[in-house]
Amino acid sequence: MTFVAPAQNLLLNGDFEEYWECPDYWDQLNRCKYVFNPCKISTPDYFNSCSNYISYFGYNIQPLHGQGFVAIVIGGAGISDSTNKLATYREYIQIKLSQPLKFGNEYKFSFFLKLRFTPNFNCFTTDRIGVKFVNEERVYDLYLWKILNADWENPKGNIFINDNNWQKIEGSYTANGGEEWMIIGNFHNTFDFPYFVLDSSSICISNGDEIYVFLDAIEVSEMLALPNVFTPNNDGINDLWHLNKIIDAGYIFKELHIYNRWGNEIYRKSDVFFGWDGNCDGLPCSEGIYFVTVLFEKNNSIKKISGYITLLR
Repeated sequence: MTFVAPAQNLLLNGDFEEYWECPDYWDQLNRCKYVFNPCKISTPDYFNSCSNYISYFGYNIQPLHGQGFVAIVIGGAGISDSTNKLATYREYIQIKLSQPLKFGNEYKFSFFLKLRFTPNFNCFTTDRIGVKFVNEERVYDLYLWKILNADWENPKGNIFINDNNWQKIEGSYTANGGEEWMIIGNFHNTFDFPYFVLDSSSICISNGDEIYVFLDAIEVSEMLALPNVFTPNNDGINDLWHLNKIIDAGYIFKELHIYNRWGNEIYRKSDVFFGWDGNCDGLPCSEGIYFVTVLFEKNNSIKKISGYITLLR
């Protein structure tokens, strides 16, 4: 068993708790810190329990945790609108990263989604939502599905259900380098993206023919996160420092070096690694912080990661 500290969330305000000013209406995304609307012709929503408008839709909307969350329209069925206006309408949110993504590094991301469903208002759902990482803050004059392709899309068949619970969505991304923003929304071509009827007995009025989802707890972190604490005291718990989670994710171990605080190499291993027991030349190493570098191979590419290990006895 290895204890790993939670991976650092690289998004500055992925839980939407921080705001410049408490919103007093539902379309004030600009009041949420480090989050903005990248599409000039749409209006994503920001909710925070610092204001009482959180029950605007006729029922009490609760975030996954904390006080804040956002909401976007990811598609409209357009069934009762002959102009197909609702089928093309989309909303997006763009969130600032705390640091640029590094070229070639893999990142995992996740967010929680809840579908809004009320009879005669939202009768449809879909499995279409995507993520795009970009280098700049930019406002577009068109819906983003017309001009950008998603870096990742929710798997087909993973339909958003109307059970009033938050649904976790997760994926991964290999960085081009320099990306500083994350965009979430539906980038799928409006003319063939799938939608599903939730309640065939309801009558959806034209201005309600939309698929509207709440989003909360968005996270982005590096895929390769080294375990950072272990306790080799022979109690059978956390006695070995190992890399099982990374290897289980498809990375092939190649080489490892561990150094003490003075920069002296005290341990090395290549080809096969089952774990470090905290010994230096056969004797127990002292408590403290050690520096480690590891080489992995994946998809015929060598990746090097480094970090610090805290040894406690």
